[in-house]
Formats: sequence, structure tokens, C-alpha cells
Amino acid sequence: MDEIVLGDFVLRLDGTVVEVLHRTGLFHRFHVNHVAVEAKPRGDGLRLTIGIEQAGMIMNGDRIDVPGPLVPAVTALFERAKALRTV
Repeated sequence: MDEIVLGDFVLRLDGTVVEVLHRTGLFHRFHVNHVAVEAKPRGDGLRLTIGIEQAGMIMNGDRIDVPGPLVPAVTALFERAKALRTV
């Protein structure tokens, strides 16, 4: 299992499930075949939008800021998730 703490959020890759956990107890779980991620530069890091893709937009997910030092770890987590896709 991969896990990255990003302030109020924790990103986890647990087998074939990407989890986005928030400190409030709210969370999203996406199978690797269904998760969609958009990354845009923000300062020295990234702003991620994580959810599901519908009609060319990412819906039902979260926006998370990733500081520069954690960008490689987050990128690697999503590369591993992508490698697990079966579709």
C-alpha cells in the first residue's frame, strides 16, 4: 500500500483502489480503471483534481494542492495506479 499525507488529505493506493481521505472523515474511493486525475502547475507544486471523468470533465472528487517536494511521490503513486488498469 502506498500512502502520502498532504495536509488535510491522505492519498492511498490500496491494491487496485485509489483512496482520497480527508481529516473530516469524508473520503472517495475509485477503482484504478475509473479514476481520473488532472494536474496543473501551482507555484512550485501541483493542484490535483481527482475524481471520475464524465463528458470531458472530472466530477465527484477533490482538489488537492501538492507541495513541490511531494510531486515525485504523488506522480509515482498515480503511475503505479495507471499500470494496474485492465481497461
